[in-house]
Amino acid sequence: MFSGLLKPLDQDSEEDKELIERVNPDSLMVASEAKLEPSIGLDSPETRYQFERAGYFWRDPVDGLGERLVFNRIVALKSTFSVKSDRGRAHARAVEEKISGPSVRPQISAARQAAREEDSRLEERFTRYQSSYGLSTENADLLTGSIHTALFFEAAMEANQDATAIATWIVTEVRGLSEDGDLSKLGFTGEALGRLVELVGDGTVSRRAAKDVLLRMNESGGEPDALVREMGLETVSDTEALGMIIEEVLSSHPAEVEAYREGKGKLIGLFIGEVMKATRGAADPKIVEGLLRERLSS
Repeated sequence: MFSGLLKPLDQDSEEDKELIERVNPDSLMVASEAKLEPSIGLDSPETRYQFERAGYFWRDPVDGLGERLVFNRIVALKSTFSVKSDRGRAHARAVEEKISGPSVRPQISAARQAAREEDSRLEERFTRYQSSYGLSTENADLLTGSIHTALFFEAAMEANQDATAIATWIVTEVRGLSEDGDLSKLGFTGEALGRLVELVGDGTVSRRAAKDVLLRMNESGGEPDALVREMGLETVSDTEALGMIIEEVLSSHPAEVEAYREGKGKLIGLFIGEVMKATRGAADPKIVEGLLRERLSS
């Protein structure tokens, strides 16, 4: 969680302090032991959250890759900084006017921009991915930092035309599997990723289960559809089968069930997570939630 780099100017005399004396030691805070609902791991990477008493957060597109859940605060609920004096307010405005660009993470990496300046193929793709495919500047930047990444993306597009979904998978899941960033060294091809993303899109496999398939593909190769069947990860939408699993989950959490019925509605995330765990991520989360709410209201 980022906040002001400098302490506020509370008194006129503070304006004369050395800059180093005004550095805010709490300008970056990391909550490494924060607790999250298990179901968050199933959400789209673009989902925004309001974490209790902390602000609004977004999953980090780089540090939050793969199974890592790293979130950056994008809006605080209430600023703790104020500038009380007229001179302090004027100074704050002057500083603000000098600042250009995002304060936390630039939209475009300087290293990737340099790579595009040296390779016209990457520069052309950076522009085209935004204009033709509608990708965000950030995703277009991440996909055009090297020709290997760009070609991997385009290979995936040959199997599946959902550019946004493929870009999201590459940025949030695939890049974390490569130690040096060279996607051509992975155990699967771009075409295979495109087919896997298509299986997620048509509901054959859940996003959570598809992550397990992705890991297997990287370890030993194989076709996504065959691996989904082999691993028993086809989406479970049979309400009768899910009902039996739900009964087992609820019977093993009697205290939580009672608390939910007494008004602690957020516990629904716990129950969804337990059902998803029992089905190895193969259940449809929306169907699971509907069945749970129906069962818990009876």
